[in-house]
Amino acid sequence: MITTLFRLHSSPDLDSLNSNIYCQNTASVTLSYKLTRMKIQIGAILLVLVLCVIPCYASSKVVARNDSTKQAVDDKAIAIVCQRKEIKQWIRELNAARKTNRNAGKAAFDVVDHKGNVYTVHVFENRADHTATFNWYEVDIKTGKVNAQF
Repeated sequence: MITTLFRLHSSPDLDSLNSNIYCQNTASVTLSYKLTRMKIQIGAILLVLVLCVIPCYASSKVVARNDSTKQAVDDKAIAIVCQRKEIKQWIRELNAARKTNRNAGKAAFDVVDHKGNVYTVHVFENRADHTATFNWYEVDIKTGKVNAQF
């Protein structure tokens, strides 16, 4: 009987069974450790989202309102410049040139600066390979007064 027990204990089947149990326990502990670590990482990601991304998103909505207001004022400054006779003539000439020359540029306007109610508008031809300045204008949004820079 002792010999049989000894054989059972030292048999290859029992060793492999013990080995399998050990591997399963180790795998279970490893899996448990990985799951715990994953939960911590997910928690950290959620914390970052709550602390960083959501407040940034909320503040971007405020910025978007400010940007749309700025865009409206910029559009107003450009509209005032576009009412000038020389601008209307220049746009007609550019459009006529584009009918015969595909490389002719398009009229472009950009508000580059402002000080108080006075906005600086850059009027230029936008071509495929470069830009060509037509003029710079200072526009007083309140009064509608326009001063050409050259």
